[in-house]
Amino acid sequence: MMLVAFCGIAWAQEGVPTTITPVLKNPADITTGYYLLKQVNNNKDCAGGERGVGYIKYNTETVGTKATPVGTDANPTAANYVWYVEVNNDANKTITISTVNKVASWHLPSKATHVKPLVAYAQKTKLIRVTGAPNPPLGSATAEAPKENSCYLTNEQKDSYVHFSGTELGSWTSSGANSTFMVQFYALEGENANNYAKRELQKAIDDATPYIPYVGTGMNKYTQGEGQALKTLVADAKEGLKNGDAATNFALEREVNKAVNSLTINQPVIGHFYAIKGKLNKKYMDGTEMKAKINTTDKVGDNFSAGQIFYLNTDKKLLNYAQGYHMSGTHTLNATDVANTWTFHASKGNKIGYYTLQSNFSGGGQYLYDNKSGNNTFCDRNRNYKADNCDWQIEEVTTLPVTVTEAGWATLYAPVALTIPAGVTVYTGKVNGDKLTLTQVETTIPANTPVLIEATANTYQFTIDYNAAEKTIDQSLTGTIETKAKSAEATIFTLQNNETAGLGLFKYKGNNLQGFRAYGENLLGTSTAAAGLVFDFGSVTDIEGVTTDNGEKAEIYDLSGRRVAKAQKGIYIINGKKVIIK
Repeated sequence: MMLVAFCGIAWAQEGVPTTITPVLKNPADITTGYYLLKQVNNNKDCAGGERGVGYIKYNTETVGTKATPVGTDANPTAANYVWYVEVNNDANKTITISTVNKVASWHLPSKATHVKPLVAYAQKTKLIRVTGAPNPPLGSATAEAPKENSCYLTNEQKDSYVHFSGTELGSWTSSGANSTFMVQFYALEGENANNYAKRELQKAIDDATPYIPYVGTGMNKYTQGEGQALKTLVADAKEGLKNGDAATNFALEREVNKAVNSLTINQPVIGHFYAIKGKLNKKYMDGTEMKAKINTTDKVGDNFSAGQIFYLNTDKKLLNYAQGYHMSGTHTLNATDVANTWTFHASKGNKIGYYTLQSNFSGGGQYLYDNKSGNNTFCDRNRNYKADNCDWQIEEVTTLPVTVTEAGWATLYAPVALTIPAGVTVYTGKVNGDKLTLTQVETTIPANTPVLIEATANTYQFTIDYNAAEKTIDQSLTGTIETKAKSAEATIFTLQNNETAGLGLFKYKGNNLQGFRAYGENLLGTSTAAAGLVFDFGSVTDIEGVTTDNGEKAEIYDLSGRRVAKAQKGIYIINGKKVIIK
């Protein structure tokens, strides 16, 4: 709670001194120290009269910043209202005016007009206080004395005065009262300066503290661009509240705020897989069903479903792993040619650890919007940011699920290396005459390698390995991560269980090729009459009657774990080893 009295401000905040009382000084009597400066000329040319009356603040404490009294607080509380005024020991008793930590200073060069930005402290201008009517006057405008307890400010050459330049502090080659700054000095004397500094430092600590757990690597966290580690700075700032003087605490306040302002939210990495969770409904985008507005759903168990996984490609487009279609129109899935590109902002509502996702959709509604209607939760779009609805967390996906059907086979094409899970056999295929010879892949599937997968019916988790060494395997298959139309000029072969020939790659009669799947293209030439290629597992002898080393008959199991008396055509587990029977 803030209690305001004339030239006095009381603060009810734990750990911070309760009273700050700036003292209005006669300009002739000021000494070096911290001040609030107030522009009191209400002439109509001073940004419209009363509008131009106010305490002078700077935008940021940086070289090149600008200052203004227009639209400022009637009872200043922020550090960017505090100026450090130095009285020089020279004949004219000149003064210099700088930002609170002496980073930037007022600048009034000779015969200058409309010079507005503040300059580096080393380039500061020595200013002369003019407390009566300028004599001799400068320029043609009428000169008159400034208001009570205020002064004009001119340079040592007395050929430029501090003036309004639009609504901002500037300069003009005139001493006319029509638009010249009349400045009052409110001193922060004794403990007032440090009380002010401590109040601002406490605010900086309060703003910075929630960010500390979020500074680091990974998604939903921030990288600090400047200064000591934020955690260390906040600890130093807390010590400053106890023992620091005004200069120390103003400096600490600046450093803490600089560190917070330098935080940038970590960006998703091109070529990685992610799941995206809304703040409002706490559910994940899910493309399992092709809808005008895709669903958001709960995560079930430890792993994400295929529909909840999105791949960020080189164009910053989001590709759904289940469908092979991109996010389009901000809230739906569609083909590549209408896909959106995305910008991943830090939350525009300053929700710590959240992103605001903005698409390049040209029809309005560029912000991804977490929506709900009844019991249905879904993705929507909005023209403007709205807190919580437009805030999302992005989670790194560590495994890709692959579902093997009752036929016992599946295909996969992924742009990343994958570790093969237990219970799964993975093959590459090489055309050999009218057959496809399969070669087993051990341990890791290299990135961009089309493969055939054999296992009992289930969903298996393949662990992503972004650091695996690149490797190229000589084989005949190809693949796509995007669902796309089949080329009319190509003969496409996909995994099928042919009624007469059995399992193999056979001519595909459909229109679209499914994303993240492997297939064959022109494997037997562009004009072949052959229906397809059956699998060749290599030369394997009949294993009926196989015995163990101690002469006992071997135990034979199929891939479902059932014991069988005799192995037919297929794959079996015999004495713990996988054997292929032709």
